[in-house]
Amino acid sequence: MKNLFNLTVTVLATFLFFSCSSDDLNLENQGTEDFKTESSITNASIIEVLRQNERLTTLVEILEETEFSEALSGNDNFTIFAPTNEAFSSLEGDLDLESLIETLSYHAILGNFDSNSLLELDSLETLQGTDIEININEVNEIIINNSVKIITTDIQATNGVVHIIDQVLVPNFSDDEQSLVDAIASVQDLSKFSALLSSEGFNEFVEAEESLTIFAPSNEAFETLEEIPSGNELSNILQYHIVRGKLATEDLVSKQTILTTQGDVLFVEQQEGSLVIKGEIEILTTEIETSSVIVYKIDSVLIPNGVQTISGIISTTSELSTLSEILSATDFNRILNEESSFTIFAPTNKAFESLNELPSNVDLAEILLYHVVAGSFEIEQLVSAGVFSTIQGQEIKIERVGDDVILNDKIKIVVEDVVASNGRINIIDNILLLP
Repeated sequence: MKNLFNLTVTVLATFLFFSCSSDDLNLENQGTEDFKTESSITNASIIEVLRQNERLTTLVEILEETEFSEALSGNDNFTIFAPTNEAFSSLEGDLDLESLIETLSYHAILGNFDSNSLLELDSLETLQGTDIEININEVNEIIINNSVKIITTDIQATNGVVHIIDQVLVPNFSDDEQSLVDAIASVQDLSKFSALLSSEGFNEFVEAEESLTIFAPSNEAFETLEEIPSGNELSNILQYHIVRGKLATEDLVSKQTILTTQGDVLFVEQQEGSLVIKGEIEILTTEIETSSVIVYKIDSVLIPNGVQTISGIISTTSELSTLSEILSATDFNRILNEESSFTIFAPTNKAFESLNELPSNVDLAEILLYHVVAGSFEIEQLVSAGVFSTIQGQEIKIERVGDDVILNDKIKIVVEDVVASNGRINIIDNILLLP
């Protein structure tokens, strides 16, 4: 629990969170009827104005039950982001007193920041001690932390300004000891995903990893499923949402092909300004980010392809569609569906696009064979050998350079060790041409 001074400051912030009158600010092109500004400055205190606002009765009740209404009577100016009654009713779970104080202080800023001021800022430090992010969406609405919308701005009182918001702001990582799964649970729209992680015993798994990227489906995403799987199937689905290593958005754009802890590959691409996984699942927001972890909210549940043959994985992977067409046209799919095991080096669509034409007197079948190794080998086994023979007959040089695995001194493996029922696939950024 915080000391008395911090508690008093928090209470001050919370009080301002509940009592403002109105002031007029003209924001152009808001693009929604929900967005409003309120004018007319009064001499009323924050709590007096809040008591008159029918949309904020839950907030007033919380203040009065915790005796905040009496404590928040100072002369300092604050900016308060005030959740509506509906925002509190949609908040899942109960908060103890300390968590409630922590959450309410996350809605309070020292100083008077009207909407004009907010438009010029990227972030603000709250009385809780961490920052909130401020953005403007495509219709010029002010958005907090990528998802919470200000629906009424600039309600002025004698001791500050209030902006009414449509969701409760929940701070992430309120203390250093909070687990990652608990932090995900604190995000209102990710409660179902976090509950599944806990039920399947993923707490220790995610805490043991040095760095992670997690794609967390929203609660609404789970509602679209006919039923939520259980047992090994559910465990595989959850692992399919987790990637080792922290990948910021720019990393996702540049890397594009990422290997999940479940063993299957995800492809990320940009579509009309949005980041999309598997061609259709949109990355909505960044909900949690620390020095070693990033959690993205996505709009659908990622479903693994299941155990498939090499040919099956290639045919269902959008970034390998060109290779799939070539394999089908040359009858290689039949070979790669057989019981014999292979290790495949699969060029991406971009690799084929960058090749203007094949060198003269080169047989396409020979080039394809040069991408195939007889037997299923982990990449580290091949790296240890230094060179390996292909079924075409010629060798490929392989070495690890820093974090990358390089073939023939110039071709990089972008995804390693995708497991199939009859071998392994390694995705490469260029075509292996015969020496």
